[in-house]
Amino acid sequence: MVRSFSILALVAALSGIATGQQKNDWAQWRGSERNGLSVESVALLDKFEKLEPVWRSEAVNGHTEGGYASPVVSGGRVYINFTPVTTVPIELEFTGHVMNVLGAVPEGVEDALLEKLDTGRKSLAEIKDGRERKTAAGKWVNENLSEEERKLLGGFAIAWAEKGENALTISTLRKVATLKDKKFADQAPLDAWFAENAIEKSDQEIINKAIPRTKRVFDECVLCLDAATGKTLWKKVISPGHGTVQWGGGSSTPLVTSEHLYFLTADGIMYCLDIAKEGEIVWKTQLAKFNNNNDATNSSPLLLDGKIFVQSMHLYALDAKTGEILWGLTEGEDAKKVQGANCSPMPWKVDGKTYVLSGNGRLGCVEPESGEVLWSVGGGTYSTPVVAGDVMAVTVQDKPALFYRISEMDAEALTKDNEVPNTRGSSFATDGNRFYMQGKTETAAFDAKSLAELWRVKNNGDHFGSPIVADGKLIGLSDKSDIWMLDAATGDMLGKFPAEILTCTSPVLVDGFLYIRGKENIICYDLRKDKK
Repeated sequence: MVRSFSILALVAALSGIATGQQKNDWAQWRGSERNGLSVESVALLDKFEKLEPVWRSEAVNGHTEGGYASPVVSGGRVYINFTPVTTVPIELEFTGHVMNVLGAVPEGVEDALLEKLDTGRKSLAEIKDGRERKTAAGKWVNENLSEEERKLLGGFAIAWAEKGENALTISTLRKVATLKDKKFADQAPLDAWFAENAIEKSDQEIINKAIPRTKRVFDECVLCLDAATGKTLWKKVISPGHGTVQWGGGSSTPLVTSEHLYFLTADGIMYCLDIAKEGEIVWKTQLAKFNNNNDATNSSPLLLDGKIFVQSMHLYALDAKTGEILWGLTEGEDAKKVQGANCSPMPWKVDGKTYVLSGNGRLGCVEPESGEVLWSVGGGTYSTPVVAGDVMAVTVQDKPALFYRISEMDAEALTKDNEVPNTRGSSFATDGNRFYMQGKTETAAFDAKSLAELWRVKNNGDHFGSPIVADGKLIGLSDKSDIWMLDAATGDMLGKFPAEILTCTSPVLVDGFLYIRGKENIICYDLRKDKK
């Protein structure tokens, strides 16, 4: 089924393209206010059972094959950045790891000692259970080798003895030792080396099995869809095969304006793309990289007064037009107060001045022009803080959520650790009157002024994804692949159905249509009460 825009929606979409974001667009992480609130007035279904999708997009890899970014919608278009994985051939290299797998003989060990050890290995070869053979190998080494011999052989003795039938012959071990750090373009020259060195067939099989033949790399990719039909309008591969996949690539939900799309890659590169030119790169800026090589980046950029704010190990402010780094909290005490790569910066306006709230573990209030950290408190990790009045709500992974009364100068803790449900890392949603959270075992609502608990219900599935508020309903996703809807005032269940959602992502609502990132594509559902 393909949905059609009403005349009003079509005009709104065209206006959005011409003049910029519309208030009811979901053009950034957590919506127009970055707090999970849908500000549109479209009436939604009072209840639902299983809904059929309006459309499904082309394939969009997720999880470890493509990251966990959520979609955004602006000007009648849906945007998503993801990291499809490609397996590519590599040179056959005898790395340190490969040498250890095969058995790297310590220097100075005579063949006589290796033959003695080989006798023990052969006596253990019939023990098929790996754990039992390892125990037996340790016992044999302690009983049959002197203290000096054990010291000379080191850990090699037990490691080689426990290999059983998968150990190389002594002759081959000596020859393989000469290959450390050597590379072969493919199998043909390695086979030639086997022939030249008279390597037995059984040893060839062991060596071939130990050497990696391929590696998995990811492509940074941005997809633009028609919001009405799900049809692909353009697809841009930003940097093909540029990194090794560790956790699934980047998970930075993009930010889109009337002209540009901004997102952060897994290896800390901030991109600005021209959406009118099908994702042509306007600028890119290298920020701090992860220490463990292309793990994941979850922070989604904030646009404020011509600056892009984003967490990439540290909090940075960039010129939105040029990508120039204006400041970065990369060292000193302020850097310790606002660091990490998962929290997405949140704007907070008070007395006509806007500040930035951000950070993992420690959550800081930052002056956006100078980068000065005015105060910092506990909280953050994977979540984005939200504010209602002068109260800030923030979750902490696997710990109770926290509330603070905040001002320009400080933040005062308002709750005890055991008063609020635990969460895996989802963000609060707020409509200004209530705070809503999806915890590990419970979903709950709190009065935004008194913080009195309004309701608490058994959770709809432990999840990192964050719920949204719209038309008096609370809508969320569960790790059981369900979309659920509660009455925001009472917590009563209004519907739940399976939808093949991608865990860790959050729903998007525009003009009464719900957009989610599924396990294999983007999916659109019609939640409008009035279908006309």
